[in-house]
Amino acid sequence: FFDADGLIYVRQKLRLTKVSWLSFLCAMVLLSVAKVCLSNYIFLQRDVRDVAREWVEHSVPSRAKVAFDGAFYMPRLQPAVTQLFRKREEILSRPSPEKIQLKRIDLLIKLARKDLSQPRYEVFFLKESEVEEKFLFAKPTVPYDVAALEKIGIQYVITYQGEKPRNGSFSQDLEKHATLVAKFTPYRNQSREWSIDRFPLTGGPFLWSELVARERNGQILKVYRLS
Repeated sequence: FFDADGLIYVRQKLRLTKVSWLSFLCAMVLLSVAKVCLSNYIFLQRDVRDVAREWVEHSVPSRAKVAFDGAFYMPRLQPAVTQLFRKREEILSRPSPEKIQLKRIDLLIKLARKDLSQPRYEVFFLKESEVEEKFLFAKPTVPYDVAALEKIGIQYVITYQGEKPRNGSFSQDLEKHATLVAKFTPYRNQSREWSIDRFPLTGGPFLWSELVARERNGQILKVYRLS
């Protein structure tokens, strides 16, 4: 609204001809239109998380133990029914159980019982310290320690590649003691190892460099199989 009002003010103030006015208007909106078109193209493609989820459901046995490097950028795997019941017990153990969370858990349990053919997994979330608090749906947690993961029985670890290396020692241990079985990238350049934007992309890319380089939304995901 204010842009339109400002453009009208500029036209009246400078007394632009119709041709000059249209040229000025096109120059003003061209970059925004191009960004909108690129964004819409990316959002219409299948998200990296969906591509990774389908691969896991076809390639990883149901009920396998999978550890996620965070909760936001990971494929949405269906948790095991036993884990859903444990979350339900955790809600009920609180002094003031949240009714909305309880309804959500009960609905998920009902859907799980209705479709027994759907692959389900024991899902865990990597956590840097015991002090760090996690949301109900980002539990149970496990440490960034390959030996500890193997002791728990974790079979697969899914990590995401941000703008720079995170948890360097853990990443190195994964490279040494685990096997990289799959990689999923949103970038046209399949060999790219890190995201361009240094800020976490939860909703979608914004920078020109990201929009031009991408063909879909999401972060670079790697799937490792532990020995």
